[in-house]
Amino acid sequence: MAWVPWTTDTLAAHIRGEIAQDADASGGTTPARIENIIRECGIGLWNAADWQFRRKRGTLYVLDGESAFILPNDFGEFEQRWLKKTLEDEHYRLRIHSDPVEYQRQADGYDSDDTGEPRHGILERDTDQGVWVPKLTVCPTADDDFSWPYWFVQNDPWGRVPELTTALTGDDNDLRFIAKAHGSTGTDVTIEFAAGGAAAVAVADSAITVTYVTGVTTAAAVKVLFDADADAAALATCQNAPNNDGSGTISTAQAATALAGPIADSASPVWPRTFFQGWKLLSTMACQQAFRADDAWKGTGLSFKNWAQKQRSENDETVTTGDQSEPIIDGYGDLLALAGSVGLPY
Repeated sequence: MAWVPWTTDTLAAHIRGEIAQDADASGGTTPARIENIIRECGIGLWNAADWQFRRKRGTLYVLDGESAFILPNDFGEFEQRWLKKTLEDEHYRLRIHSDPVEYQRQADGYDSDDTGEPRHGILERDTDQGVWVPKLTVCPTADDDFSWPYWFVQNDPWGRVPELTTALTGDDNDLRFIAKAHGSTGTDVTIEFAAGGAAAVAVADSAITVTYVTGVTTAAAVKVLFDADADAAALATCQNAPNNDGSGTISTAQAATALAGPIADSASPVWPRTFFQGWKLLSTMACQQAFRADDAWKGTGLSFKNWAQKQRSENDETVTTGDQSEPIIDGYGDLLALAGSVGLPY
């Protein structure tokens, strides 16, 4: 039989069988707890180290007149403290500060109306959002369009904020919608674009419909209408998509599309194949501790520790993601402490 990666659903069904817990238990307490434990184990394993598979490349844009960039919903942390751009006629760099005092000292060196090439940046929460959404604030305010390639560490797929970025035909007309709530409250939100005789934003339950006049309504105008609609603004925020200034007109319809966020229980996380084994062992051990009175969890815990040590011994070997498409080199030495980081008594 071909190997099939675990999902929260399939792993929960497997563990229920191993620990003899009835999925139809009255009140649904046991099934819900097992799935919650599995998710928490996945989160813990994902975040136990800055694994190589968590690395991802992105492009940071700060357009003329702007002083911040909203980072993607899978952003965890920067992998670098200097962002550099070197082209034939462009040479500029941006320092990412971790100390707010040092960043503020640099920012205080500019007048409030100063503009130029952004030199300094700091990561902070976008307070316009109802949930944690990171943004990079820079100084001084950009006097032109700037972009930097950068590397970042992805956050775990179970905790991502639901969002949607459009891909409409044309330039400078795409928008990004970010949910005001985690979970199904956010993923229930849908965005539809439909042509009509007058630009408008309407909301029915969690369905948001943007009506535009073909070739006339700009993305900037849609944002103004969206922000002015209390029902829409309560469900999500609307902003220009990266590298879009909102000046472009809209001519493309979009069917109602849901905001995408946390991984579904029916889907598999994207990590190296060996991590599915670690996830199973860690989840099984945690469920044995929660639902069984014997010491079976200790044997599973030892198996997990052996798995972790094996990963460490193979640090310099090339592994791949579950679909075998992405080469990964696990070059970190953090695995020795992994068992302790997830609560094993060793």
